[in-house]
Amino acid sequence: MKSGDVELSPEDQAILRHVALYRLTLAEVVSQLFFGGNAGRAGRLLGGLAKNGFLNRHNKIANGALPGPVTNYTLTPEGARAAGAEKERGEPLGPLALPTHLAVLWFCCLSDRRRYRLEPEELKSLLGDKSVHPNTACCIAEEEDGPCLYRIFPTTANPVNAMSQLRDTVSEAWDKKPTLRSWMESGDLGFVVLAESKPKCSDLEKLVRKYTGDTERIDHDCRILVRFAPSPKGVKKALAAFKGPRA
Repeated sequence: MKSGDVELSPEDQAILRHVALYRLTLAEVVSQLFFGGNAGRAGRLLGGLAKNGFLNRHNKIANGALPGPVTNYTLTPEGARAAGAEKERGEPLGPLALPTHLAVLWFCCLSDRRRYRLEPEELKSLLGDKSVHPNTACCIAEEEDGPCLYRIFPTTANPVNAMSQLRDTVSEAWDKKPTLRSWMESGDLGFVVLAESKPKCSDLEKLVRKYTGDTERIDHDCRILVRFAPSPKGVKKALAAFKGPRA
């Protein structure tokens, strides 16, 4: 494929579509997903896409909030066009959107197993027009008992408040949205809470057990997971601790 005077390879196009889906990416993610952990190849490809105007290369994730530089990439308007994405995907991420998309990227691509984020159109085709807000992050995961759709719930609230918010979200889905209720009853729809620290994850898991007696079940017999996903401030440390590819 050509864009302007630049001919994009299939790998180029795949990575631009990846960035369009997750709104941003990290070199470590691209290395693991596309190049089997080969950081050099990932860096060269990302650098080339940035040089040719398809990606913005950022040395810090959030206005100097990190203890050191963590290179990350977002689409430019030209990159959004080349990826076949809506033009908004080529606009800068806001201060609230960035932590959410970073957490979703980590959970789907660098967590305990691979998950796949869904586009709003894909959610609409699965659940209908009004079941889930189009800005809600959802993913598909292959669990031991089969595929499951997860509503992703990043939170920076303290564990008690986060648990309260989650219970409200689950109850609303169960009581007011029949399509979601049927998916929840069958075990095909669950909720995942993403917390920015391991101690907070532990506290949340204790609260889930307190209410349900099971770390993966909550009110209305709905599947729930608690997982770690770093904040912009913590991503450098999390990357340093990352151990390699997941299943």
